[in-house]
Amino acid sequence: MEGMMNKIFNFFLSFVLTAFFATSTFAATKVVWWMESDATTDPVVQEFFVDAFNAEHDDIELEVVFKEDINDTIRPALLSGSGPDIFDTPGASYIKIYQDAGLVKSLQEYADQYGWQDKLLEWAYNSGVFSGELYSIPKTVSYTHLRAHETDSYLV
Repeated sequence: MEGMMNKIFNFFLSFVLTAFFATSTFAATKVVWWMESDATTDPVVQEFFVDAFNAEHDDIELEVVFKEDINDTIRPALLSGSGPDIFDTPGASYIKIYQDAGLVKSLQEYADQYGWQDKLLEWAYNSGVFSGELYSIPKTVSYTHLRAHETDSYLV
């Protein structure tokens, strides 16, 4: 009976150690990104961004969580320490509030390492710089384009 107990114990121990080393060595790092929800774009973002990213990165698992009214949900999540790794905001002024409160991490180390300042438009990069360090980058750009041309004596 004692021999059987040793075999069971050894099997169980090897199973636990294998599971431990497998998850700690080979498990992907999970990165959670909260995005503003939009019924039209959510499936597109999932398929062409998240699924495509995950298919090419065995060491990182990106999970996008679509949130209604993200501005109302992100603040309490950050304050409670349960916020995501990456999140959307309506603009850099929102990040400044979180930066002042010590709720977001500087991205300067990564900006320097990967040369983001040279890869982004100057205004886009500078919009997320506070206290000399980068804290956010714009995900989208909106602009109005007005073009007119003259025909005869009036503008069309």
